[in-house]
Amino acid sequence: MTSENYNPDKIGLVIAREQDEKIYILRENANPIIITLVEIKKGRARLGFNASADDRIYREEVIGTHYPSILEQLRQGGVVTKDILDFLAKPDKK
Repeated sequence: MTSENYNPDKIGLVIAREQDEKIYILRENANPIIITLVEIKKGRARLGFNASADDRIYREEVIGTHYPSILEQLRQGGVVTKDILDFLAKPDKK
């Protein structure tokens, strides 16, 4: 299932930030996710995430290394289901 206007290959928004500036992701009936640009050093940005315990944040390379089929689903615009989140949360992910 995909959203009609969702295209995972197209960047829809680019935001420039300086160190310590924040971005808020607002969701209906949920706490915001706050992303802070913590540091820029040698061409790498360090990001800090303030999110509720229910929000799950994964790096693309971790999902791709351990769960390439899930990453492919997400890249094709697949909706994140409870089954996917439950699978990623398992302690024994092999």
